[in-house]
Amino acid sequence: MTRSKRLLPIHKITEHEERQSAQRLTKVHQTLMAEKSRLAELVAYRQSYLEEFKSLQKTDIGIEKLTHMQQFIARLNETIQAQQNIIQRCASELERQRQHWRERHLRT
Repeated sequence: MTRSKRLLPIHKITEHEERQSAQRLTKVHQTLMAEKSRLAELVAYRQSYLEEFKSLQKTDIGIEKLTHMQQFIARLNETIQAQQNIIQRCASELERQRQHWRERHLRT
């Protein structure tokens, strides 16, 4: 048996590992994009809510309604911060998976 035939199973294994790594990289990238999209939606929602809040401040809606709106805006801010943290973790995972894929790619 020639050397190239003996190494063929090893080559197939490394190619399979690279494909799996590329698939994981793609999945993490898609997750990151989805999380960024969620963040954009939250920020847009907060902006529209802030605009409504500012316009209602000029009317006579009552302190209770304004307080409720302020509390809701504060919760939105917390949610946005949490989403930013999720994005940071996803970005770190993406970089880790990218490095893992590079290592596998160089082996093939």
